[in-house]
Amino acid sequence: MRDLPQADEFEDLVKAMESALTIADSEYVDKLNQSLASVGSVIRLSVAETCNFQGSAHYNLGEYLETISDYDQAIKLNPNYALAYCNRGNARNKLGDNQGALEDYNQALRLDPDLADAYKQRGIIRYELGDNQGALEDYNQALRLDPDLADAYYERGNIRYELGDKQGALEDYNQALRLDPDLADAYYERGNIRYDLKDKQGALEDYSQAIRLDPNHALAYHNRGFAYSNGVARTPKFVTNQQRALEDYNQAIRLDPNLAGAYHNRGVARSYLNDEQGALEDYNQAIRLSPHDSLAPYFNRGNIRARLGDKPGAIADLQQAANLFQQRGDTRMYIEVINRIGELQE
Repeated sequence: MRDLPQADEFEDLVKAMESALTIADSEYVDKLNQSLASVGSVIRLSVAETCNFQGSAHYNLGEYLETISDYDQAIKLNPNYALAYCNRGNARNKLGDNQGALEDYNQALRLDPDLADAYKQRGIIRYELGDNQGALEDYNQALRLDPDLADAYYERGNIRYELGDKQGALEDYNQALRLDPDLADAYYERGNIRYDLKDKQGALEDYSQAIRLDPNHALAYHNRGFAYSNGVARTPKFVTNQQRALEDYNQAIRLDPNLAGAYHNRGVARSYLNDEQGALEDYNQAIRLSPHDSLAPYFNRGNIRARLGDKPGAIADLQQAANLFQQRGDTRMYIEVINRIGELQE
């Protein structure tokens, strides 16, 4: 006679059986659970858990419609399944259904007010919907419930930065990186804060670390190039730093050919390196990519055209820049550009 399975073997057998269940097996599972209880076993099968597990598998494969279908089944079987609502909200968010995701997170939290991940995910949705204060409250609550959520510190840091709390943002990025030293975006964002706080060396180190962790981080290359480029002219390192900036802008453009700011800033570096024609081409491309946000490219292209002897082109660009300065309420620069146009017209 074959020996009965040991406790560990029996539990593995039940788990294997559970992984193959579908919603159609619900009646069979109910009877099996009654049998397990009658022999004193604490093990129970759950079709809802299986649907949730399958949903997670589909989510990891990027199959978000299938994910939602799995969680729909889990919720149908167990309407009080808070985690299934939270997970379905994640899939809805991936498909751009922010309102549906928000409703799912709200329901998850009604069922389980201590579900830290639901607060964190709802914070992301609120941020995307422009509700910065609501997002901040959600991140605060998520971190009260689970102080080890590195990405919640990172997301809260982004909100604090937008709200002007640079020191608070810096503290959040620091904590996120203590918890997860491989969080490339946290290094990138901390680099931005450090640059704003005049810590150029710290910013360069953070951008470089972000690139080491994510070699395809176009914005990290761009911002490192910007940090290199913005130095005091006529210092011994100025030309070297412009060349470094040029290399970073080149890589940023290779990774993201539609990054208008990288073309403009590469044009500035090329101009510093006396490559006026290359600078002109970059300003042209920056304006093509972002015609409605091109004050600096118009202004700089106008100055280059003036130096290259193209007075009509220079005047047209500087007039466009003057109009944009006026729209922004920058009277000083508006007057300065109008005076420059007058000099060219003489």
